[in-house]
Amino acid sequence: QGARLAAILGTGRAVLLANHGIVTVGASVIEAVVRAVLFERGARTRLAVLARRPECPDPRPIVASTAERMAAHQESQQPGRDHSLWDYLARRVG
Repeated sequence: QGARLAAILGTGRAVLLANHGIVTVGASVIEAVVRAVLFERGARTRLAVLARRPECPDPRPIVASTAERMAAHQESQQPGRDHSLWDYLARRVG
């Protein structure tokens, strides 16, 4: 199963598995968790839009464009950004 998941991920950083949820990867646990949280927030936003506008166009071009922008944004971020969000999430849980 692990080899198959790795093949599906390829060079990606996240994958949505039908009936299972998401899998995210990162250079650290913090990076992987932050990606999972941001992925979930994006999915919730998309579902909220679809609930209000079920006739929304095919999301694939929007998703591809958003992924490109997110990748460019990720590369430009300060090294401590993930840690800041991690600290915030830890405070909310604890």
